[in-house]
Amino acid sequence: MDKKIELCPPRECTGCEACYNACPSKAITMVGVDGFYHPLIDHALCTKCHACTRSCPILTKPVFPSLAEAKGVFAAYSRDGDNRQRSSSGGIFYELAAKVIAAKGYVYGAGFDQGWNIAHQEATTLGQAAAFRGSKYSQSRIEKTYRLIRALVIKNKPVLFSGTPCQVAGLKEYLVNDYDSLITVSLICHGVPSPLAWSEYLRDLTGDRIDSIEAISFRHKVDGKMPYRFLFKQKGAPLIIERPQDNLYMRAFISGLGLRPSCYACPFRGKLVADIFLGDFWGIEKAMPNVDATGGISALFACTEKGKNFLADIDGIEFFPSSFLAVSESNPSLAKSPIKHYATKRYIAGIGHTPYRALAARSLQPNFPRRIRNLLQKVLGRR
Repeated sequence: MDKKIELCPPRECTGCEACYNACPSKAITMVGVDGFYHPLIDHALCTKCHACTRSCPILTKPVFPSLAEAKGVFAAYSRDGDNRQRSSSGGIFYELAAKVIAAKGYVYGAGFDQGWNIAHQEATTLGQAAAFRGSKYSQSRIEKTYRLIRALVIKNKPVLFSGTPCQVAGLKEYLVNDYDSLITVSLICHGVPSPLAWSEYLRDLTGDRIDSIEAISFRHKVDGKMPYRFLFKQKGAPLIIERPQDNLYMRAFISGLGLRPSCYACPFRGKLVADIFLGDFWGIEKAMPNVDATGGISALFACTEKGKNFLADIDGIEFFPSSFLAVSESNPSLAKSPIKHYATKRYIAGIGHTPYRALAARSLQPNFPRRIRNLLQKVLGRR
């Protein structure tokens, strides 16, 4: 009797959904486990074709070079001031999308759905692609995106896909072949909170009135300038504009509280997974003091020859040559996985059972050894 198909261990699963897209018999569904989506096989439908295991980047273990071997590294920002203001960093994604849209192509990125959940969506106009601008700090659902992309690239249609490193790796393993018409863009990723944590935060914040939300920005620039703020606009309620350290959801994210288990040992971090890598160029004031970063600036990696050639004729981007070392000195997420917060297990268990803000506030309180250490630091004047 044939053994049942086994997918990658749950703690290593990135939720990239490559196996879900690859299954020809629709035997795989994505189900919630601790707030994150995981694949579940219906063995009554499974034909044991192994399409799922062949598409899983955790099981196939593709080898990617180090980001330090990128073809080019730049500080960069969009010359379009309005786009730069509306973007998290330098507005580069929008310029990349504009090139593909101009070629009558398709852009896939993370946007909000009608319930303010985060999911990958398709854009064929710049207006649609604008919804993908800006960081979104929860794991995005891929759903059938990889299938849609394959149907396009086999017809040589221009496609740009933007996602986390694990999502790009999942797409590549699903497609098997490299297609000239496909440009992949990966984000410098800290890690992903669960979709359940995000939805519970919104429920708590709105009093279960999700339909009253008018606007959300994880990285709002006040007057178009850094540093960023968390912005939340709800009908009939005061506008919320908070520093990330004052917002409980953002504090949990930054602190490594409740991220997907695989994020704490990400096998794709610091690797040339995509054609282009994008992220924040923190510390540019020190590394490149002559570059004006007040409106936001991006670290931009041309990882492959295809990525380098794609960037070469984009007039809407201002490029400043830099180096891997200059970017990595102030952006630890480039090469290092986040440290798991000590209260993560309790926090994940409480999501959906305790009002989110109360749960996050309690989880973020330092434990007794940390309180003693903090007290000693204050007494000794070492803050």
